[in-house]
Amino acid sequence: MPDAYTDANFDILPNKEAIAAFNAKMIGSSFSYLDVLAHEHAVAFTVAKMMDMDMLSETKDAISAALENGTDFRDFQKRLKPYLMSKGWWGEQVMSDPIDGSIQKVQLGSTRRLRTIYQTNLHTAYAAGQWERIQQSKDALPYLQYMPSLATRKRDDHKQYYGIIRPIDDPIWQQILPPNGYGCLCWVKQLTRKQAERAGGVTEDKDVEYEEVENPRTGEKEQVPTGISLSFAHNHANRLGSLLNIAEEKHGRDFRAQLIPQLADYMQRLLEAGLVDMIKDDPRFAALLPE
Repeated sequence: MPDAYTDANFDILPNKEAIAAFNAKMIGSSFSYLDVLAHEHAVAFTVAKMMDMDMLSETKDAISAALENGTDFRDFQKRLKPYLMSKGWWGEQVMSDPIDGSIQKVQLGSTRRLRTIYQTNLHTAYAAGQWERIQQSKDALPYLQYMPSLATRKRDDHKQYYGIIRPIDDPIWQQILPPNGYGCLCWVKQLTRKQAERAGGVTEDKDVEYEEVENPRTGEKEQVPTGISLSFAHNHANRLGSLLNIAEEKHGRDFRAQLIPQLADYMQRLLEAGLVDMIKDDPRFAALLPE
């Protein structure tokens, strides 16, 4: 069975890495999913148009319980739907857009939205957990292969990545590690050196192509790998890089530069204390560690 989540193979999902990755997220509110940058999703839990922090906390708790207990969607919905309805977060409502103050008719809770919330958060939590396990086993299994979607109807936009084989430390996996869109069921397979050779070897001639995408909410333009949704163009486990990006966006490059030596000193102390053995082998941290 592929090492990826679907409703049909849910039993593989609950694992300590996925649970830890999801539970570590802070809670944040947003009116639109476009208000949250891609890398911010690695550190924040948010639901578009859910502005109440208590409601967000309850929804996050329900997802966390689903991760820990292997809860299927029906039981997840059974727990959360009555609560959301009691709070008035259900059906179509009229809301004011905090950016321009315009009054809009919006869709809040529905069975379809609950399924999207459930699947998206489980998929990305599992991807983050899987990445941590990949880092732990990359000496024996040093390659990843991008595998075809498990969906019945596969997305043409993602087929360009099917079969790509690259070393785990290749920067490509910081950009195209699945899921790469809402409902995306693409996955990656970890390979030994011999398995990679038998599968055709490293894909040398496939560089990621980018397209300029304008965020209709902000007007800002971003370079995104072709075929990958704006909100998913990041590695779901890269909390450190995401935090540094957020710091730079809010306070500038100089502030980010000031954080790096402090962060390096902190990680060095963790290493010396024997608390995080895998840091020294993780390319996301290695560049920040003092020589």
